Amino acid sequence: MQQILRDEVEALYRLWQVAARGSWAPRPDALDVAADHPDLAPYHYRVAVVDNGRDFRYDHVGAHLIAHIGVDFTGRRVSAFMTDYEQPGNADGYAAALRTGKPTVSIHDLRNAAGDYVIYERLLCPLSSDGRRVDALFGAMAFWKPD
Repeated sequence: MQQILRDEVEALYRLWQVAARGSWAPRPDALDVAADHPDLAPYHYRVAVVDNGRDFRYDHVGAHLIAHIGVDFTGRRVSAFMTDYEQPGNADGYAAALRTGKPTVSIHDLRNAAGDYVIYERLLCPLSSDGRRVDALFGAMAFWKPD
């Protein structure tokens, strides 16, 4: 995994590591960011694996993401969101985290709902209800505007 640049993303990665307790993936209910770390909750999001891994659905989206993208995409599929806002290939990290069962971190850009260009760092970490397969991803995003 490449180096994490943003403090909020690093802190959420550390929370995931603690919840995993040395296993490859914690259970989804092992992490309650809003209750346990409200300062980090705005940067957190979670996606469920749907359609046997062919797509993902945003189950929770933090306020930082909504503020910088300009729309609440909770409940939407990643494929639909990517079509509306992202560059081709930006969704590849979701499939990689599902396929490998390992955290991924990457830098991307998008045009938000207001048409502004923003850059973001994205962390995706596997979650597993049964300890055998990835059924959700624990995510973090931190946005900034280019200089």
